[in-house]
Parts: sequence; structure tokens; C-alpha cells
Amino acid sequence: MLIYFLIFLQFILLLIGIGFVLYIGFIMISFKNTVPYVPTAKKVIQKMIAAAHIQEGDKAVDLGSGTGRIIFAVAKKYPIEVIGVEYSCLLYFASKIKSVLKRKKGKVKIIRADFNHYPLKNVNVVFCFLTLEGLSDIQNKLNLELMPGARIISYLFPLKKKDEFQEYKIPMPDGKKVKYIFVYTKLARNA
Repeated sequence: MLIYFLIFLQFILLLIGIGFVLYIGFIMISFKNTVPYVPTAKKVIQKMIAAAHIQEGDKAVDLGSGTGRIIFAVAKKYPIEVIGVEYSCLLYFASKIKSVLKRKKGKVKIIRADFNHYPLKNVNVVFCFLTLEGLSDIQNKLNLELMPGARIISYLFPLKKKDEFQEYKIPMPDGKKVKYIFVYTKLARNA
């Protein structure tokens, strides 16, 4: 009986090892895109959510939501509508499965789409962990579609053009380096 248990245990460890190799391979392959998949640390997510100053009635979206870490953390803490927009089929399905397991169907929506084409007109809070190139691609969209008072919470990378936003940075010490969460509030346009 012990031999069967050891064989079963080895099989489980082999599956875990294969899964880990596939996961790392997926991350490495995603770096070919302008928006690679890099999971956001839980500590960073909590600071991003705190920086968003979410209020009742807000609508939040995570552009490039990956496996949904940010959207599920927001939904756990606030009774607001939270939308994850993810283009990758694999990450989209992973977050859909996570949604079913966490039973967050009502508050959380996961949409498979290119976030460059997702409408932001009624969104108050935008979370993103995009590259400089990814942020540049959506800069005009953010300028045109977000209403005054809307907040953008960006981890690591700042917007290039900040003239329509008020910016402040939250330092995140990481060993010898300091990383930042960039918080932008959309300003009212002058007539």
C-alpha cells in the first residue's frame, strides 16, 4: 500500500513540476507582447486599492487583468462593479474559472477584449500594470474618455503626457530599489 502512495505522490509532484514549467514558459513568451503577463504582488495590490479611494457607486476596470488578482481583491473589499478586461484566452479562462470558484459573478465581470477598444466613459477607477508602450497606446483614450475626477492607478510605469491629470507617486521600497505606484486624477477641461 505504501508503494502505491509513493507512486501517487511522485505523480502529483511531476504534475506540479510540469505545471510550473508551463507557467514560467507562458510568462516568458508573453514578454514578446507590448503588455506581458506579470502577476502583481498582493502587497502592491492592497496599496493600489487603497490609493484608488474607492467610493460607493464607483465602477472600476483593470486593463489587462491577467488572472484577476486586482479585480477579485477589489470585489472582496468593496460592493462596486468591477470589470477585468483581458485579451489572452488562457488568462481570460483562468480568471473565469477563478470567478466561479470565488462566487463573485454579480460584482465581477470578466471580458475577453483588447482594452484599446473597451469603452471607459462610465469608469471611475482604472487599474493597470502596463509597460510604457502599453500606456502610450491608450493615452489618448484615457484623455478623451475618462470623466473629470476619474482615477488611474498604474504600477511601475507613469503616463507620458500628464497635462490632463494630477499625479502623485506612492513609493514602494523593494530592497535597494524604489518602485512606484502612480496615481492620476483626471482634471476638468478648461473651456
